[in-house]
Amino acid sequence: MTTTLGPDVLVGSITKNANEEVRFQIRRWRGFDLFDIRIFARAAVGDMRPTREGVAVNIAKLPEFASLIAEAEDEAKRLGLLPGRSE
Repeated sequence: MTTTLGPDVLVGSITKNANEEVRFQIRRWRGFDLFDIRIFARAAVGDMRPTREGVAVNIAKLPEFASLIAEAEDEAKRLGLLPGRSE
């Protein structure tokens, strides 16, 4: 399947602190379609700007990435770090 990816697609964001947020995006960069998780920080004028802090993986790796995130959530629950089942 060939699709033309336009502007970055913001999937969602999580507030990190008063001046930063973590954004989850699907984007094209230098010809590569990526799933990008990046820290955005508040600039002096108040708008949010991307930082160098983050990770981008080829979009083809997204199912594997999502599976590992689900495994991490299960493990955190098992360890009692998140609400849910624990040992």
